[in-house]
Amino acid sequence: MRVSGWRGGRDSQLCAAEHKGESRPALWQELRGRTRVTINHPDLPDSLKQIAAEAVQTIWQSANEAAMAELATLRAETRHAASEAEAERDAARVETAAAREDAAAIAAQLAEARQAPETVQADLAAERQAHAATQARLEAGRTKLETGRRQLVRTTTPTWMHA
Repeated sequence: MRVSGWRGGRDSQLCAAEHKGESRPALWQELRGRTRVTINHPDLPDSLKQIAAEAVQTIWQSANEAAMAELATLRAETRHAASEAEAERDAARVETAAAREDAAAIAAQLAEARQAPETVQADLAAERQAHAATQARLEAGRTKLETGRRQLVRTTTPTWMHA
């Protein structure tokens, strides 16, 4: 018994290549023609050939519909997975940007912290200079005060007591 009809495999690739430049309706028409099933066996009556051909065609159509449904499901799952992956990628980009901002802020704080001791040292040196100048003025004032006190004692005490 010989069954002719859809050959699939390489023939489907050749069919697609043959119709590359033609319109899609012509391609589908040829594909429909190729899916027709005929059974050529000289010993079988025509009615049995017809029933067998219809059974094979029904099986083929059911298998084709199941494959198309599975393909549609796989495409939907793939689109969903792609959407999730894109969402994760976008979230990762947002997290990366936030991490870069945090790193920049921490780097600025670190630079400020590194500069703070230098600033404090400079301020301390300025305060020490100011303190030394104040101490010097205080000593000069004490010296003047002592000189003034001595002069006051000399001028207020009688001369006979100076000896």
